[in-house]
Amino acid sequence: LCCSPPRVPHPSHAQAELSAYFTHCKMQPAHVMLSLRSAMTVAYKMKNFKCAASFARRLLDCHPKPEIGTQARKVLQLCEQNPVDAVPLDYNELNPFVVCGETFVPIYKGSKLERCSYCGQAYAPPCKGHLCAVCDMGEVGGEATGMVCYMNQLTDMDM
Repeated sequence: LCCSPPRVPHPSHAQAELSAYFTHCKMQPAHVMLSLRSAMTVAYKMKNFKCAASFARRLLDCHPKPEIGTQARKVLQLCEQNPVDAVPLDYNELNPFVVCGETFVPIYKGSKLERCSYCGQAYAPPCKGHLCAVCDMGEVGGEATGMVCYMNQLTDMDM
């Protein structure tokens, strides 16, 4: 008997979108390279060659280890021969975005959004009035001061 989970041979549409969004998170360079490599692989397996080439270019801009750089150059070379995406993704790498905390879809710059009244997580307008999925404390689109930290001043009498 094999105890390892089954491997998915073909990535799903949602997996491809989420891996693309993840490449825009603010992380340490090593983690950015991991996310770009993963997104490049997922896009290539889905025959989204235009996206895979974009991830490969961004990965090469990070100056990866030689073996990873070689893999990215090979993917880039293959993808530039046929720069089309077989499966359209809801992803625009050139337009800044935040990801909705409930639906995990991008909310592009200039689009209307709602925020959690406690932690400030961004949400799409249809999520207004829901409980925040991130902190489970605030209301999406609610009015509140949010999380405020005060520094207590100690005096000689407090000690």
